[in-house]
Amino acid sequence: MADDKVQDYLNKGMYGVMETKPDERRIFLGSLRERTYLLMTKDELLSNNYLEALTKEIQKHPGNQLLLNGTIKIGQLTPYIQLANKTNTAFTIVNQTNDASAALIYTAKVAIHEEIIDVAEKYPLITSTEAEKPKKKSIFTRLFHSES
Repeated sequence: MADDKVQDYLNKGMYGVMETKPDERRIFLGSLRERTYLLMTKDELLSNNYLEALTKEIQKHPGNQLLLNGTIKIGQLTPYIQLANKTNTAFTIVNQTNDASAALIYTAKVAIHEEIIDVAEKYPLITSTEAEKPKKKSIFTRLFHSES
């Protein structure tokens, strides 16, 4: 029994503390998929099109943490840091993210099992062509309602 404790102590010293799901933690900036409310890729973050989506998510689930990818220039993270400060949201810039595809993650401390976490899927953008398209009238509306 004492040999097991010594071996564990030696393993921690040589290899570091054992971590659950290390591959998933690399992708999710140190967090886990089951704790994630919202995820942005680098392209989505750099476009600044989803700042309002993040604001809505923070308002829906206040008191959680924002994780930002440290490989992105601080100037490009500034709008998100300002939003975090404005909404009193804790944020962390994670630097050990060489292979992380995520640029921003809004995460909880416990598992929440959110079904859709991708910002583009959860908050689709309305393009200008979609907003300008006139709605087609049904055949019944065209037949029975005359416009004067």
